[in-house]
Amino acid sequence: MKKILITGGGSGIGAATAHKLAASGAAITICGRTAESLDRTVAESKHTGQPIKPVVLDVTDEAQVVGLFGEHRFDAVVCAAGTIKIQNVFDLSLADFEFVLRANLTGTYLVCREAMRQMRTNQVRGNIVNIASLAGIRGMQLRFPGSFAYVASKHAVAGLSEALAIDGQPYGIRVNCISPGRIDTAMSRQFGGIPAIKPEEVAALIETLLDARSTGVLSGANIEVYSHD
Repeated sequence: MKKILITGGGSGIGAATAHKLAASGAAITICGRTAESLDRTVAESKHTGQPIKPVVLDVTDEAQVVGLFGEHRFDAVVCAAGTIKIQNVFDLSLADFEFVLRANLTGTYLVCREAMRQMRTNQVRGNIVNIASLAGIRGMQLRFPGSFAYVASKHAVAGLSEALAIDGQPYGIRVNCISPGRIDTAMSRQFGGIPAIKPEEVAALIETLLDARSTGVLSGANIEVYSHD
């Protein structure tokens, strides 16, 4: 049975991916900063597949991330944790800028690093899928002013994923990235309207990327998903 870790598993793409992969028979561990959101994902998945294990964890805390991988072994990882703060460059504090970078970039780095260390040690030909954003590829300032910290962090996640794929290649570790446009999540809805693309659709794409039988030669890719809204 494939063992998969999903960060940001309490909502949005992370929760949808947990539901999708658990229903397909994988053993899923989800992590996030609040027990309430994780418990909601677990409750929604009951009787639809394998049980989901929740772990309260801050991906920006190195000790917590190292501890998680010390206690659990994983075959695949999905890094879906993320946040956004909207403020123009004149007024955003350094603390808030660094908070966004730590949540979106540093957290992704720490989880990927520990996952790849574990996979190399255990000779696991593992798979990692990171969630960046179309905002990190095409930019979003014209549509959503004040999002520059988010844009910068997601540019970095895309670049990080490509570089990690190179480091993982000698050990059979694949790293790919998905950069969605607006997805129907609470984060996107704060900008108004209801985005057409649902988290479940991105979850299906993640499932395909994790399937070595169909995408076994794919690594270092950044797949752009346009919402056209």
